[in-house]
Amino acid sequence: MSERDQELYPRLRRRDPDALEELIRCHARRLLNLIQQILGGLGTCEDAEEVLSDTFVKVWNDIEQYDPERASLTTWLYMRAKYTALDRRRKLGRRLQTTPLVDGYHVPWERGRAMDLAERWDLREILSTLPDLERELIYRRYFLQESLEEIADEVDYSVHAVRNRLWRTRRRLADEIRPLLVETESAPGLLGAAV
Repeated sequence: MSERDQELYPRLRRRDPDALEELIRCHARRLLNLIQQILGGLGTCEDAEEVLSDTFVKVWNDIEQYDPERASLTTWLYMRAKYTALDRRRKLGRRLQTTPLVDGYHVPWERGRAMDLAERWDLREILSTLPDLERELIYRRYFLQESLEEIADEVDYSVHAVRNRLWRTRRRLADEIRPLLVETESAPGLLGAAV
């Protein structure tokens, strides 16, 4: 547990509002970014801000459930945010059409440009040529917006190995898609995105 976590935890247990304020000040911006990534464009800015508020309310109300032996306070906070955002994403996703991208996976698409590009490039066909692991890595990173750490944990590789595998896979995809770029004005973030 970090020094800050060690200092904040007992204060939060004593219901010190200044401790909650400090927790918010230290983590709100990064948490909001994580929440927006998890929501993946579903909902509005207000939805993301509501998830952020709900997360801090849950932490405040459930601080007795936190176990310092299992995780740092920061990790526990981020996990609460992740699951709160995933719950909101499920609710928002029910309102949108879902289209299968790869067998067994579904990606929420807003109607419009993203779907047009996916159909024009026939991403399903291109992604289906990838080995299973590479296809899963691309899907998790660029469609589910999972962090490298989350992916590494799920596939039992180091973060460095995941980053390298994604880089090589993106190069391969770029070679496949490059001829199709002539037909469009710009490529989606997948090819030009930082891993």
